[in-house]
Amino acid sequence: MLPVFLMVFFLAPALPVSAQNAPAPSKLLEEPAAPAPVPTEPNTLSPDPLLIPGAEDDKLDLPFDDYSDIPPEALDEMQEFYEDCEDNEMLSSHYECKCWSTRFLEERIKMGPIKPRVSVMLSITDECFNIPGAAGYALEKCEATGLMHYDGKMSPEEYCQCVANNYAIQLDFMKGQRLTRNRSSSMMTSSILRCKTPNPGDINIFKRLDQ
Repeated sequence: MLPVFLMVFFLAPALPVSAQNAPAPSKLLEEPAAPAPVPTEPNTLSPDPLLIPGAEDDKLDLPFDDYSDIPPEALDEMQEFYEDCEDNEMLSSHYECKCWSTRFLEERIKMGPIKPRVSVMLSITDECFNIPGAAGYALEKCEATGLMHYDGKMSPEEYCQCVANNYAIQLDFMKGQRLTRNRSSSMMTSSILRCKTPNPGDINIFKRLDQ
């Protein structure tokens, strides 16, 4: 909201008659000098793509030479998508938000402005995976609740590191497949099973992927 400006006018005391009839100073009769032109900033797109680290270096798969040629509405949506990804722990730990928001922009322009945002997002849920971030997510989850499945045949630290590694490897194998919460839960369960040490003579169906 623009600030409200209040203008206050003060009335000067009446001048004596002799002062009112005095000739006006010559300077007042001169034409006032034209005000100097105020320099204006060049028009910039909002949001500035530089808010997304490294975005200006991306080579977009679009018929545009650079970000300045892209409709500002599309850039606004890309920026919002990037910020939503960064603010969501689940998304930011499984996707590289810069890569993902760039791909969102490309697909949005290809699909057009009418397509719902969720449809555009679903078309790119199989790419831009954050493998180190996923390992950190699984490690934190294991340390919080995963030790209830711990069988004591390795140290707790080794066990959770095993779970984190196997979870991240499974996500890396998923390129080209859509990631969902159910699939994430399935990968976590699989990682826990892979990190259990089999008893002598047991057949190990779920083999570790990090060995």
